[in-house]
Amino acid sequence: MSSLKLRISSANHAVKEIAISNKLVLAAEAGANYALIDAETNEIVSDDLILKKQDNSLIIEINNEAIVELEQFYVEQQVAFDVGIITAEGSTLVTSATPVAEESHIVWQASDSDTEAGGMSSSDWMYLGGGLIGLAAIGTGIGVAVSNDNKETASNSVTGSIVGGPVIDTNDLSVIIYQADGVTVLGEGSVTAKGQFTITVGSYTGVVIAKVVNQGAAARL
Repeated sequence: MSSLKLRISSANHAVKEIAISNKLVLAAEAGANYALIDAETNEIVSDDLILKKQDNSLIIEINNEAIVELEQFYVEQQVAFDVGIITAEGSTLVTSATPVAEESHIVWQASDSDTEAGGMSSSDWMYLGGGLIGLAAIGTGIGVAVSNDNKETASNSVTGSIVGGPVIDTNDLSVIIYQADGVTVLGEGSVTAKGQFTITVGSYTGVVIAKVVNQGAAARL
């Protein structure tokens, strides 16, 4: 357990990591994103990971041992836990809306998910956390920067470029931006011949997920 950390990406863009030596119990922050991190590789831990709902808490287990309890996870708004693998719902995030198994209270476990969900590889998705201003890309396939177009109207946009391979002039690629639930669409835009895109997401702030889609038979990356 000494090699594990809990990463907390707060809604105010602050990121902190807490080393886990004994069971960690803390209150979930509204708008925050959580992930279990390997302290040596700095990568998200998904192997042997089990998430369970216990009253209003989310319990994080490794090898059937509870190591973290996020109290009020099912009460606070826009709280998410990143499992690092695309779930059956097409997201790497577990939220209060994620279905819970009645008998076991299990929300998610690695054996229930595939890295391919509905034909999507993990490189099709890119996760951004902690708000919409000045975020860095996590993942592969696309690079994204997020900006505020108009402070008076709070109109935010997601701007990025394909970095996983070449894009040609006749590409059929588009990018869809989702809220943290991986279901609610915020906007969609086409990819230019230079592999770039800009998508307006209105006044939304918080975690977003970007998905690259090939909508035709033309060559893609």
